[in-house]
Amino acid sequence: MKVAALGIIAALYSIPAFADGLPHWQVLGDKSSVQWTAQYGGKPITGTFPAFSAEIDFDPAHLDASKATVKIETGKVKTSDKDALQDLPTDDWFASSKFPLATFQATTFKHVKDDDYQAEGTLTVRDKSIKVTLPFTAKFHDESATAPPVHYALIQGSTLVKRTQLGVGQGDWAATDTIADDVKLDIHIEAKQVQ
Repeated sequence: MKVAALGIIAALYSIPAFADGLPHWQVLGDKSSVQWTAQYGGKPITGTFPAFSAEIDFDPAHLDASKATVKIETGKVKTSDKDALQDLPTDDWFASSKFPLATFQATTFKHVKDDDYQAEGTLTVRDKSIKVTLPFTAKFHDESATAPPVHYALIQGSTLVKRTQLGVGQGDWAATDTIADDVKLDIHIEAKQVQ
């Protein structure tokens, strides 16, 4: 526990403060992912949203001012399940032609312990919005081979959302006996500090 606490303190002091705001983190797209897992007939179906962007202003020492916005292109889905690949962009599911983006806006951050944090915000899919709590870990390290050193962050989190609250799965698909209501979202973000 003491070692972990010392690590957090070191990380806090390694992130420089800026007079014009918090550290801003640029997502490394080739190393980051947003993964989803649904249950169909009691068996998991997994895929990713390969096209997404994120604006992250985050400082463990200033959680009250930290914020993040993640935007996902719902029409671009990657999965080995052919039915999901074909159906998810349609009107019964994401209705991607009408609502091309799903957005998560995190405005409240809490430190739980050690590297563990919690983000609270609003997830908007189609024309529905729900409150979501995202537990996550945040770890920081420096690339000292460069001058000045480059600061990096690794953020990983998981949460469950109910698809029916977001209008995802309509008509015959609104029932949850075949396709479960709960969908798991796994977030893996690697980013570098750019200001």
